[in-house]
Amino acid sequence: MTITARNENLTSHLWQPDAPKPRKYQLNIYARAKKENLLVVIPTGLGKTYIATLLGVYFLKKFKGTKNIIFLAPTRPLISQHIQSHKNHVNLGELGCMELTGKIPPEKRKEIFENPETQFLFMTPQTLRNDLHNELYNLFNTALIIFDEAHRATGEYAYVPIAHFYHEQNPEGRILALTASPGKKEHREMILNNLHIPLKNIERREKQDSDVKEYTHQIEEIVIGVDLTHEMKEIRDGLLEIKEKTIAQYIEFNLNYDPEAPTDPQKYHRGYCAKQVRRLTSALTKNQGGNTRTLRILISMNARLFKIHHLINTLEVQGLDITFKAVEKMKKKIDKGVASKADVFLFRDFTFQKIWKFMLEIHTNTPEKMTHPKMVRLISVISSQLENEPESRILIFADLRDTVTRITRELNKIPNCRAKKFVGQATKNAADKGLSQKAQIQLLREFSAGTYNTLVATCVAQEGLDISECNVVIFYDNSASEIKSIQRSGRTGRSKEGKLIRLYTKNTQEAKNLYLTQRRKKGVKPHLHLPALKPSKSLLDYSTHNKISPPHNSIIPKLEGEKPEISVQITPQIYDAYNLGAAIPVDFAVTKIHGNFDLSFPVPFPQVGIAVMDSTMVSLVKFDTLFLRNLDRKKDTVKTFIILLDARDIAENDRIHLKKRLESIKKITGIGIILFSSIDKFHLMIRSILAKYHKSIQNNALAV
Repeated sequence: MTITARNENLTSHLWQPDAPKPRKYQLNIYARAKKENLLVVIPTGLGKTYIATLLGVYFLKKFKGTKNIIFLAPTRPLISQHIQSHKNHVNLGELGCMELTGKIPPEKRKEIFENPETQFLFMTPQTLRNDLHNELYNLFNTALIIFDEAHRATGEYAYVPIAHFYHEQNPEGRILALTASPGKKEHREMILNNLHIPLKNIERREKQDSDVKEYTHQIEEIVIGVDLTHEMKEIRDGLLEIKEKTIAQYIEFNLNYDPEAPTDPQKYHRGYCAKQVRRLTSALTKNQGGNTRTLRILISMNARLFKIHHLINTLEVQGLDITFKAVEKMKKKIDKGVASKADVFLFRDFTFQKIWKFMLEIHTNTPEKMTHPKMVRLISVISSQLENEPESRILIFADLRDTVTRITRELNKIPNCRAKKFVGQATKNAADKGLSQKAQIQLLREFSAGTYNTLVATCVAQEGLDISECNVVIFYDNSASEIKSIQRSGRTGRSKEGKLIRLYTKNTQEAKNLYLTQRRKKGVKPHLHLPALKPSKSLLDYSTHNKISPPHNSIIPKLEGEKPEISVQITPQIYDAYNLGAAIPVDFAVTKIHGNFDLSFPVPFPQVGIAVMDSTMVSLVKFDTLFLRNLDRKKDTVKTFIILLDARDIAENDRIHLKKRLESIKKITGIGIILFSSIDKFHLMIRSILAKYHKSIQNNALAV
């Protein structure tokens, strides 16, 4: 969008006749920003952009049109808003302004950027970063870069490399960073370092500060808690049972790969699982960290845990309907054969099967119970608000698009409610289309004009957008993120008094999140329904409940320098006869039809093997998981090493050929591999191995 490319006299006719006068705190901050790089932290609606305008005009005057200014904002709707804000203050026709986006061809962007008549450039950071990376132009003649929503300047976000390019190419250039939500101290310091701003260079104002207090507007805050329904509690209990069982298994397996891994189950939260998946995937890609099979198993178990955490959170925060939809997607992928191993293993779980059938029953017979109680309260709140104040403009935030779609559909059933969803650009499917940035800009205009009086938005609407007409903001879900909370609440109370309504589910993680954000506010002591604090279970507690023993010394001597690979290093739990199925796949369990004989022996971690004291190791494996290299390393740790190969799924003719191959393997490796084609033969082999073991013990005793 070209505004003008003409700039003959920078010293006259710059300011609009009706432009508001700068406030004292704006002038004070502006005076400091002229001298040094600066991070400005001011609550939403108090004129951060005006400070940027003052500084931009100053530098254009100072260099008399020989250098340009760049204003960066994360999205095109924000860029469009900032251009309009500048129009309200200065005559853009005198500044030579242009919106430079990725839609303009690269060569044309280069021509515009290097044109001396183009003085004030409004850009998204992705476009500038790509152009600098491709050496399309440089920043030698850039006097000032303004980073709006500067809290984003972390990790790999485009602000970080842009600041690096700027510092390298033009170390004398000025930087002005703007945000309403810099986060905690560590986050602030990261922003400052990434933008090459000295740690002491922060100008911060709070709403209660004397020089800004008169310009703020009162925001009434209302917190509404709801209870989970009986059905939701039943499903949550089932998911928690699966989670505890999976964590207990994972801890034992993980400790052998990483002896420093946490043993407290509460440490294995969703964030930890996501971090572990990234770390283990990186190790697998680089072929680091030992056994690749072990890494793949750990990755899959982490992914499964993450999925369970996600389903619990979705159930508590979004409702049964959204949870059902998520599980239904998993089921369809499994049926098509395109699901992840994590999803497949989760669906095989007996408890999860019961959960799925229970949800299907509710969905079919009592669909009204699929709705989260928060939805009922939300409808009541909106109805009351529009009845009492028909001219209200309401903005509702929800994390998931499925929830946004559901809320929009339900609200449009309310008389006088004209709701529209406001989401990002990505289109997931035909039923979930994204909004282009052009469509987002148009929708904001229609909201301001009253065509729609309610926007239901994802996080795309929480940053920076000046929706002055919005007088009610509703949080349908709550995050522990201080930045997200500040950004969202800043959409109301900008030009007049506003109302902030937070919905939450009692006795859930969401209640904890809300408690944390409320507690950070000065002078606020939140009174919320939090989940009862349970003492942290140790690994031993879980082991007792789930019949899994805690890690102790290995029953199999570990070779010097050997990296831990699988769970054979775990002290086994002794099981009585007829209880063998507690530690190996259920179809291998000993039942009474096999006779009342003593089949008690140590059994380590599921699906790993049977260690007969410290002299014999029996591994139970399937053909597709037979890794001879790993087994060869273990055969020297015990006197006798035997593999029982499950051949029940192998055709009779194939078994004959396989036996010949296994005989060759035994000659080369010394490992005995015995096929079994039925459960009876498996038990017979075990009895035979035990008999030989006991006989050897007797012989040793007689020899002594």
